[in-house]
Amino acid sequence: MKILDLADLNISMEESRDDRLEEYRFLIVTATLHSQKIGHMKVAWMDPKTVAKKYNNWFAVARNKGNTIPIWPGKPKNWSDDQKREILKQLKLYGFVNPKQYETLDQALRAAEKAIKHKYQESWQKTLDFLVDKPFVEDTQVNPEYQRKGVARAMYVKANEYLKTKYGLNLWGSELQTDSARMLWQNLQQAGLATQENNRWRMI
Repeated sequence: MKILDLADLNISMEESRDDRLEEYRFLIVTATLHSQKIGHMKVAWMDPKTVAKKYNNWFAVARNKGNTIPIWPGKPKNWSDDQKREILKQLKLYGFVNPKQYETLDQALRAAEKAIKHKYQESWQKTLDFLVDKPFVEDTQVNPEYQRKGVARAMYVKANEYLKTKYGLNLWGSELQTDSARMLWQNLQQAGLATQENNRWRMI
């Protein structure tokens, strides 16, 4: 079956959130032809307000990086002594601090946070630069019989239009590109619809 007229293609958008990844926004793009689903695309990005609220200290960043440490609401200095002891116990296991070297729990916490910042500041900034307000194509699937017929390109274009209109954002490419995705971006660039910024594809 061939798509002879992309005007018959219907592309819909649906936004979603995940309570486990509250800092992320997701956009699900679905392509249908004569009521038949023939492709879909998932777009993801970090919301700056949620990121600022969730990662307001380096302990939260350490947890994001895979360290299984407890986190409580509020500023670390306002945590109870029992809570401070609990997190310091875990931080010691990860080699961030030895609480016995400090006179107070707050001093130990400050030392641990400084050590965490030293370890993760560069990689965390790269994460923020890549994801915050930069919706990227996480996954694209098109039914085999409709591949290389303009379906994926149409989803990219429509998703970019939606993001620009609603959020003032552009669609970005992912860090790792398949050969077909790379060819699509090159095609979009040749058509004047995309460009490269810091070695990363971006729709215009």
